[in-house]
Amino acid sequence: MRYCFILAMIIVATSCQEISYKEPQPKGVPALVKVPKKLHGNYHLTENGIRLNDMLVVFENGYRLEPKDKTEKVEEFLLSDSLILKYYKGYYFVNSRASFNWHLRVLQRKKNGDLQLMEMENIPENDAERKEFLERLNAEVPVIKTETNGSPQYVIDPTSKKLIDLIRKGFFKEKVLLIKKLE
Repeated sequence: MRYCFILAMIIVATSCQEISYKEPQPKGVPALVKVPKKLHGNYHLTENGIRLNDMLVVFENGYRLEPKDKTEKVEEFLLSDSLILKYYKGYYFVNSRASFNWHLRVLQRKKNGDLQLMEMENIPENDAERKEFLERLNAEVPVIKTETNGSPQYVIDPTSKKLIDLIRKGFFKEKVLLIKKLE
């Protein structure tokens, strides 16, 4: 079960509502055709600061999740038109297609080789908190509210500079630290 939670955090939208994007981020930055060599390797997943035995294996064309529990399925994700990796201003941006929009995760490589995985805060379910969050975000970048299958969707379309600004202003929070396994 823990594996499914980590998988959802890394690339698939969770049941919580999240901000989505009109196009892969950052805008105007070309997609990488391969994962850079300095990211290749095996990484221990963490949960609440505790190192797990589940592994994330990063390789030239993508990554795979290898659960500690060998009865669970190994999941592999390859760079494609629905999984796009970009690099800009010291961050790696992992964009995944979500029906009509894109979801975004941000990776920052630490000096010791570990990877910090960040994502934008989820939209609060509480009406007052949701209103406050959306007002705070809308003060930075316009938030477009749409509906898909009767469910509200919130979409932003920041410039590359504004996206970095959102990261620096704390709109993106660390979700997982991926600890590089020493060979």
